[in-house]
Amino acid sequence: MTPQQRRLANALIRKTCCNYDNGNCIALDDGKCVCPQSISYSVLCKWFRNAILPADKTLYAEVIQPQDVKRCTVCGKAFISSSNNAKYCEVCAKTVLRKQKAVNTLRELQYAELIDIKKQGCGKPNRIYPKFYEAVLSSNFLKSDYGTPEG
Repeated sequence: MTPQQRRLANALIRKTCCNYDNGNCIALDDGKCVCPQSISYSVLCKWFRNAILPADKTLYAEVIQPQDVKRCTVCGKAFISSSNNAKYCEVCAKTVLRKQKAVNTLRELQYAELIDIKKQGCGKPNRIYPKFYEAVLSSNFLKSDYGTPEG
């Protein structure tokens, strides 16, 4: 474990471990011994590995590293994927999905000729102009063959 992972693990032990009592481990020698997991950079305690560590999914993915651990393509954080095609962690997945929905909605509106998008170039944002609704009442709202208004 890295020092940052160890700090996170120690905080997790202090909050959730039922055997932890003011720095001592109750499970070892009537609670007189120091908790070995809190002073070590490796995973020693079976109780910590099986019961405490899975409570923090990101720390579990970084420390234990099961076979299905992946890195998020946006932020680079380790996460455990539930499918083979997962590319993003939970936080980034919501952001990416919102952006994709916005782009698809704009494409559909442009294909239905409800808006007009003018590109400015040089890194400037595109300008979106609404059209008159009376002129396009009989529009077909089906997508084009290629999924884009130009296609």
